[in-house]
Amino acid sequence: MDDRIRVAAYRAIYSRPGLDRYVLQAVPPIHIVVKSGHITLMGRVGNEMEKNLARIAARGVFGSFSVTNDLRTEG
Repeated sequence: MDDRIRVAAYRAIYSRPGLDRYVLQAVPPIHIVVKSGHITLMGRVGNEMEKNLARIAARGVFGSFSVTNDLRTEG
């Protein structure tokens, strides 16, 4: 179940306009950890808007119970 949620969160986040540019990197900067249906986002994004976009995208993943946004912004 956690693997399905992780894949769905990856697709939801990296297909979102504004975050789709990160998927082209060798190691995408947003790391998605799922434990018992609870999503944690870790890593670094460019600004506060991208941080919020990632949280909103992850919250829309069916089957997840909560989202913890531990993303940091550059600058």
